[in-house]
Amino acid sequence: MTWLAPGEPGGVEPVITRMLNSAYAEVREAGGQMAAFAGLELGLGPLLARARSTQDAPTRKGAAFTCARRLPRTDNAHEAAAALGQFFRDQDDGVRKTAAEVAGVLRGQSLRPFASVLTALIAAPAFEDAVPQLLITLQYAPDRIDDLVILCARRFLDTQGPDAGNITTAAAARAPEIGKLILRACAQAEDPGSRAELLNLIDDLLLSGAYGFEEMVQEAEH
Repeated sequence: MTWLAPGEPGGVEPVITRMLNSAYAEVREAGGQMAAFAGLELGLGPLLARARSTQDAPTRKGAAFTCARRLPRTDNAHEAAAALGQFFRDQDDGVRKTAAEVAGVLRGQSLRPFASVLTALIAAPAFEDAVPQLLITLQYAPDRIDDLVILCARRFLDTQGPDAGNITTAAAARAPEIGKLILRACAQAEDPGSRAELLNLIDDLLLSGAYGFEEMVQEAEH
């Protein structure tokens, strides 16, 4: 369908509809993937709308998969971003985890064009699922992202800060990456307000006893 549909998009619509109506969850999930593809790339917006509005979690998960992977490639990025914003807050854990994979998909990309998507991800319940890949993606971003780092670090401290100094937790393992991002953002930030917020974040990380961060700050001072 992916190869044939651009020449005759109407020809795939009945097939996708049948997949969405299947009695099998695996088929409905694949149907959700194709419905999102058809909505983003073939002008068949109602199929994506159906996948977004359905009560069926496998269908939504399939749509989230396609929207996350096509976000940096589609000409219809606005619709993909809107769908992901919904899926980041989905009631189903599997849908949220799938949507959160966009954090890894965007690695190596200039992140400024996707700032609104990442802002929505950081604020949403899917943030916890996204953190490991999101930190790496932010670390290797080729453009200025100090505002995104501030949002990510503040959300991390608000949700996982108390565990940042406990080496038995995942939060402690992530704390050094958060620290690296903050120190990098301090070097990038030009706005006095941003620099002040970053300094506050440094203080808060130190106060939390974030694993390895005090040594990192001392090395940066030298």
